[in-house]
Amino acid sequence: MLEEWKTVTRKTKRRIEKENNTSSNCVEILSNINFTRSDIQHGISKVEKASEELIESAFFHKFCKYIETVLIKYENDCHEETSMLNEIVCYGLGSVSNSYIARYQLAMLILLLKFLSQRTGNNCGNKLIPCYVYDPIFNNFDVAILENFKLKVLSENEEGRRKGSSEHGISIFYMIHCDKFLYDNLLCENLENRTMDKIIVIGNSFKTMWERLPESVLKNEYKFIYKIISEDLVSETMLDNWKDNDAIFNDTSIHCFRKFSLT
Repeated sequence: MLEEWKTVTRKTKRRIEKENNTSSNCVEILSNINFTRSDIQHGISKVEKASEELIESAFFHKFCKYIETVLIKYENDCHEETSMLNEIVCYGLGSVSNSYIARYQLAMLILLLKFLSQRTGNNCGNKLIPCYVYDPIFNNFDVAILENFKLKVLSENEEGRRKGSSEHGISIFYMIHCDKFLYDNLLCENLENRTMDKIIVIGNSFKTMWERLPESVLKNEYKFIYKIISEDLVSETMLDNWKDNDAIFNDTSIHCFRKFSLT
């Protein structure tokens, strides 16, 4: 298991932007930032402005439609009630105090959380579905902004090794532009625990990885990504770009899986 999130040789623009410090020692990082209440409010306002821009877009409404379709299929297949969406987990968001890309991805996460909470009836009295976030780059300024939106910052680096939340219901993993090993760790954990049908992954297109990476690289370095694609075990819906030259949501898909395991 890796001790911290590590960068790779080929870096996307977003990964370059947020890689100022990738230490998993959050306490050390959190001690470095000084800010005022006014700074926090300014940061919150930037996220809210991004939310206002997104919620009016055709991109967001298509995104909700795709998510709704996936959830209806899950509910029909499993004979579950809509309230069985248990949690949203976000990895690799980036520093919302330093990155406009991270702010827009956070804005989309918040809108998704509200949409799903309303759908399940959990938004009465502003009660939201539990949403957990983690990135080793978070500083205490980021945490203050995230907690304002009722997001729960995880205290340890799970390295993507988190299984679907329960026997009944599902977990949505929001992992836009994450490193491939995080997706691979997530798939490994849920394969081993036979919970693949309990997760939905919103993140980089697995199909695109298959097309762009040599088969030998997938087999040797990302064998669980290779397994689910080569054995046709994943259903993928790719999102349109939000804007031309979109560096925020490009190459993003919604992935769901049928029940299967390593054995």
